Amino acid sequence: ELEAMRAIGVGVARLSPQSSHMPEIVGIVHAVLSGALPAGAALTRMAALMPAAPCNGFWHGQPGLSWQAA
Repeated sequence: ELEAMRAIGVGVARLSPQSSHMPEIVGIVHAVLSGALPAGAALTRMAALMPAAPCNGFWHGQPGLSWQAA
């Protein structure tokens, strides 16, 4: 959702902290924002690092823990 956020002028996004892999996740998000990594590839990399399934429901007006594919 980073490109959609950028398009509407969002300047700050919060990453939900987790007890492990945060440096790697921050690096992946930075790579997407700098154009070095496509969002789809970033999601694949991050999925292996997250303790639970990804969620973006709130962004799409759905329950927050749900997932809406791009």
